[in-house]
Amino acid sequence: LDSDLALLLSLSFTRSVNHLRSLTTFGTVGEKTEVVGVTETRITNFAIHACIGLSILYARDLLTSIPQCVLMGLFLYLGLSAVKGNEFLERIELFFTDKEKLPNVPYVKDISLAATKKFTALQVASLLALVALKESKFGILFPVVIAALQIILVLAVRAKWFTEKELAVLDRD
Repeated sequence: LDSDLALLLSLSFTRSVNHLRSLTTFGTVGEKTEVVGVTETRITNFAIHACIGLSILYARDLLTSIPQCVLMGLFLYLGLSAVKGNEFLERIELFFTDKEKLPNVPYVKDISLAATKKFTALQVASLLALVALKESKFGILFPVVIAALQIILVLAVRAKWFTEKELAVLDRD
């Protein structure tokens, strides 16, 4: 019963990005795959949140009977499913990928691999600095440093670490 209930609850954890992808219509133009249209729906999001709210109100006893290991497995699955399609993590993989097996993506074929790796290294360093700051006694400054990330990117451009073309490819989303 507990695993069945967890399965039912996992249906309410639909990730909005995957949901959006499922509503997206793609078309092929030459060698590129482009978005042709997106079907807009607000009913799904409302239904998901209504189910979550109703389960908290009326099924609290059942929710507390779900073993914690089932919930941790569910969250592990959701976390791992979020990894696919994450461009930042895909660019980190480039540091360990053989040159003959590089993917056919814009940040590999349209600009130099060195620029992509340099940009990714800057992002990794920024992420590590943010984590270190968050865990320190100065963690209250975390939002200020988040705002300063754009300044770091502007300074990198002024120092001629990246060209405008490279930034257009690497920082497009």
